[in-house]
Amino acid sequence: MSVHFGWYAVMPLAELGVGKVKGFRFAGEDWVVYRTEHSVHVTENRCQHLGGRLDRTGVVVGDRLQCSLHGYQFDADGRGERKGCALHQRLKALPARVHSGMIFAWYDPAGEAPRFDLPALDEQGWSPMSFRVVELETQPELIMQDLVDGAHFETIHDYRNITYKKRPTFEEHKLSIEVLFDWDTGLPAPVNNVPARFTSEAHGLGYQHTETWSAGERYHTRHLVLPVPVDENTTRVYLGVCARVHGRVGRLGGRVLQSAAHHFIVAMFKRDIARDARLWVDTYPFETTTAPDADVAAFREWVAAFQSTPKALQETA
Repeated sequence: MSVHFGWYAVMPLAELGVGKVKGFRFAGEDWVVYRTEHSVHVTENRCQHLGGRLDRTGVVVGDRLQCSLHGYQFDADGRGERKGCALHQRLKALPARVHSGMIFAWYDPAGEAPRFDLPALDEQGWSPMSFRVVELETQPELIMQDLVDGAHFETIHDYRNITYKKRPTFEEHKLSIEVLFDWDTGLPAPVNNVPARFTSEAHGLGYQHTETWSAGERYHTRHLVLPVPVDENTTRVYLGVCARVHGRVGRLGGRVLQSAAHHFIVAMFKRDIARDARLWVDTYPFETTTAPDADVAAFREWVAAFQSTPKALQETA
């Protein structure tokens, strides 16, 4: 299958204990992720000795992954050996890192090293990031297309008085936007529509983070939307959310207020994602449609820039 190069979510770090190995499906292939005391690693789910399934046979030994069937151990670069006898062929290995409580892997069909990094985000004062996951019949580009689909802010999300502070802007691997709007809170009047602001950035097709401010900029939320291509027809979407409250609040009051804010925004995020999912699953792939405006046309050109000539993944140097 054709996959755009970039960083893609593997699973929340909290779901993978130290010394654990887990399998997952990505880009039409089976992979494993394993965690040592100091790092995480992603390799193909097939021992290069006799084809053992590493999600079932793999154990972490120090900083290596060992296939328990015959004892071959593999380092982070996929090199395998047993008692000084090296395997000729390496495991395919993907660069991996942890960001915002999520394990990410870099994927490029041409086997190139990471061409960009994920943005550094401040973490002080935020509630813990909550993650949920859904699998949908869609494609990552249809999910990211939301950022340039201005009409859906009103028709799907019921935002009002929409004003762009920054129209969709494309800078190499990054797409960014900033919008002022009246937010549909789902609460009764007079707080059913409150003035708010959001900024969104997409870094490739596997990572999007949005930050919103409301209540006079005192209520601050962060949302992660992380599409992962499973196969030609399925995209796994990890959804992360956290919140923080600004202003002069006592320590106990601040924790209580932040916890309430976190639970409220989790509920609203679920609602908004359910609304967005209509667009993601009820829309034909955009290669089959004509771009209706300049923003969408620019987005599609930006997406095309993440394509590599497919070939076998090169061995990690």
